[in-house]
Amino acid sequence: MKKILIVDDDVRLLNITRRVLEATGEYEVMTEDSGQRAPATAATFKPDLVVLDVMMPGMDGGEVASALRRHPATRNVPVLFLTSLASTGAKPTTDGGQRGIGQYLAKPVDPQALCHRVAELLRQ
Repeated sequence: MKKILIVDDDVRLLNITRRVLEATGEYEVMTEDSGQRAPATAATFKPDLVVLDVMMPGMDGGEVASALRRHPATRNVPVLFLTSLASTGAKPTTDGGQRGIGQYLAKPVDPQALCHRVAELLRQ
């Protein structure tokens, strides 16, 4: 069973995202509501994928992703960003050769699009 860490400071959205992914029956899901705690949680949980909110207080999604890249246990873990800043749904961007970096889904996230993108990233 693949492991997914979801990081979002909005507990309501965090729980919705968790329920959507758990409902597939394909993933073990852990949640974290703090960007600052996310790197340590990821290093301990060792996820196969991190679903990461972009805008969070203290340590935003970009900073969390950078911290994940610096840690040996999470260096190669793909990251799927969720953001209210995107206006056109899923839009991959250049990732500099790092799996998953630069993959975005716009909020509010369509459950089918989320499940599709997660499955796609985990197949890579």
